[in-house]
Amino acid sequence: MTKFRTLKYLIYCLCIPSLYGCYYLQQGSTLLKYHCSAEPNKSLIADTAVPQDVRELLIKVEDIRRFAVEKVGLEKNKNFSCFVKTDRDHIVDNVYAAKADTFVQYFWSYPFFGAMPYRGFFDRNGAEKEAYK
Repeated sequence: MTKFRTLKYLIYCLCIPSLYGCYYLQQGSTLLKYHCSAEPNKSLIADTAVPQDVRELLIKVEDIRRFAVEKVGLEKNKNFSCFVKTDRDHIVDNVYAAKADTFVQYFWSYPFFGAMPYRGFFDRNGAEKEAYK
């Protein structure tokens, strides 16, 4: 782990306990795990030990990022510049809800972000428990 990634990991470890509630700790720790295990696309493309299909996908991603900046005029940033290998075909399960007797959408309240019409879970079991509350 590079010094910069170690510093980011330390900062996250200090910040996560300040979040309140079990939901925030569970989701925050998983997000931290993904964030700290992310590898730059360019490093993975150059690594011959990475499977060819993954390298080809990352080359396409870099081409799309370049097109977005050069042709579309989007601002160059770090979006989609790193890759994390996961053990499933998606990262998050989202739960949407409505009040039991109407079709009025339910909103969850989050610190800093306000109200959102969904709650995301990195773990399917957590999403299912929330869905059946």
